[in-house]
This record gives sequence, C-alpha cells and structure tokens, in this order.
Amino acid sequence: MTWTGAIVLYSCFFFLVLLVILPFGTASQQESGDVEPGTPASAPSEVNIQRKFLWSAIGALALVGLVTLIMEFEIVTLRDLDFLMPHQLRTGADG
Repeated sequence: MTWTGAIVLYSCFFFLVLLVILPFGTASQQESGDVEPGTPASAPSEVNIQRKFLWSAIGALALVGLVTLIMEFEIVTLRDLDFLMPHQLRTGADG
C-alpha cells in the first residue's frame, strides 16, 4: 500500500469511526437536568469531543494496521474473493 493510499484509508476510517462513536456517552440536557434557555431539551449537555477524536484516531489506526497486514501478507487476495465475480470472468469463457 502506498503512503497516499494509507492516508486516504486512515481518513475514511477516522470519520467512519467518529460517526459511529459520536452518540455514545452523550446525555441530553433534559437527562442531565440543566436545560439552557434558547436550546432544545434534546441538545447534548457535554459532548467531550476531544476524547471522541482520540478514540477515533486510535480505532482508525488499528483498522488501517489490520488492512495493511491483510494486504501485505496476502491473508485475503482477489483470488480468494472470486465468488464475487461472474462465472464468465472466472473461467475466461465467452458468452
């Protein structure tokens, strides 16, 4: 995998993990009992975004490492995934 590919993969995994973990551990203002005037009661009271960014970075790094190991050591190759291709492409048969 090239460095550019690793950076793109890391970015994709970072935002994917961030969007998955963003709602966890967040209490609404109504649940915490401290509703600010002018905001809806369902708005989050404390998001703690720095901690979520840190966990997203760690999770994305782990996923990129896993994908890199799978690709470098050829644990799963395209030949292993040939069931995804149409039969004509696997056998090279025409029509």
